[in-house]
Amino acid sequence: MRAFFDARGSLRGLALFRVALGPLVVYSLWPYLREVTAGTWYGARYHAPYLPALPTLSATAWHALIVAGALAAPLITLGLFARTACVTAALAIGGNVLLSETHYHHNRAVLVIALLLTALAGPARELSLDALIARRRGRDLAPERALLWPLWLLRFEFASTYVASATSKLLDPDWRDGTVLWDRVLQARPRLTESPLPAALVDVVSARALHAVLAPSAIALELFVGLGLWSRRTRLAAVAGAVMFHALVEVTAKVQVFSYLCVAALAIWAVPRVRDRVLHVDAESAVGVRLLRSVRRLDWLARFRIEPGATRPPEASAAHAGITLVERDGQAFTGAEALRRVHLRMPLTFGPALLAMLAARWRARRTGTG
Repeated sequence: MRAFFDARGSLRGLALFRVALGPLVVYSLWPYLREVTAGTWYGARYHAPYLPALPTLSATAWHALIVAGALAAPLITLGLFARTACVTAALAIGGNVLLSETHYHHNRAVLVIALLLTALAGPARELSLDALIARRRGRDLAPERALLWPLWLLRFEFASTYVASATSKLLDPDWRDGTVLWDRVLQARPRLTESPLPAALVDVVSARALHAVLAPSAIALELFVGLGLWSRRTRLAAVAGAVMFHALVEVTAKVQVFSYLCVAALAIWAVPRVRDRVLHVDAESAVGVRLLRSVRRLDWLARFRIEPGATRPPEASAAHAGITLVERDGQAFTGAEALRRVHLRMPLTFGPALLAMLAARWRARRTGTG
C-alpha cells in the first residue's frame, strides 16, 4: 500500500488532459450560460433540489455561480492558478446539479470527479503558466517526480465507467437483443431520409437484424476498452476502440460532453515517464527534416528524446539509415517501421498511422507477403 502512495513519475498525460478540460467545462455549462445571457434562471421553472435543505438561489447568485465556472475554464487550460480553477469549475457544475434534479446528467458527474482528481494531482506541474512563473521565480516544480496515485484514481474512474456501462447493458435484455439501438435509429429515420444518404443505406441501418448483431458487438467493444486500457499489450488497441466507440455513440445518441471527455482522458493512460524513447535523426535528409518538425510540434506527451545522427543496425538499408528509433526496452527500428512507431505515439497522428498500418497489413496478406 505504501508503494502505491509513494510512487512518483511524470504527469505529462494528465497535464494534456487538463488542457482539454477548459473547453469541456464551457461546453457543459453552455446551456446555462445562454440562460444567464438571456436573463433567465432555473428558479423560474420547475426544479427539485437533491436535498430539501438546499435553498433556491436568487437569479443573481445563480448567474454568479455559472459565470464563475465559465471564467475558471480558460485558467484550467492555461494552467494559471490551475488547482483553484479546477475546484471552482467542479463546484459550479456540481453545485448547479445539486440545485435541481433536472440539471443532472451522468456526464456532468464524471466531469466533476475528473476536475477534482485533476486538482488533487497538482495540475500546475507541467504544460502550465503556473510552472513557467515558478521557474522564473527560481522554484522547481519537479514535473517528472509527481505523486502518481491521483492519476491512477483518475484512470480507475474512466475505466470503471466503461465497465459499469457495458455490464448494465449486458444485463438489460433490450440492449442485448438490439432493441434500444434499433429504437434510436427509428427515431432518427426521418432525419436520415431527408439527408443525402442513399435510400438503400437508410434501409440497411434501419433493419432490425443489423442491430441484433451490432448491439452485442458494441457491448463487447465497451467492455474491452474498460479492461484493455490497463495492459500495455492491449492499450493501443483499446485506445483505437475507445475512439471508434465514442464516434458511434455521437452518431446514435446525445450524450453532451461525455464522449469528448472520455476521448481527452485517453491521454492519462500514457506511461508516466518522459523522453524514454530515443529518436536518432539525420537532419540533412528530407525525411529527417520533416520528422523533426513533426515531432517538435506534435510530441505533446514528450515521448521522444531527439539525438543527432542515426545508429544503423547491420540489417538496415542505405535508404533507411537516416532514422532510428530506440524503444524503451532497447529495441531499435529504422526507416518506415521507425516512422510508423513514432506516429503511433503522438496523439494527433495516432489515428492516421493506425489506419495506414492496418491497410499495409491487409495488402500484405492479400499479396501473400505478410
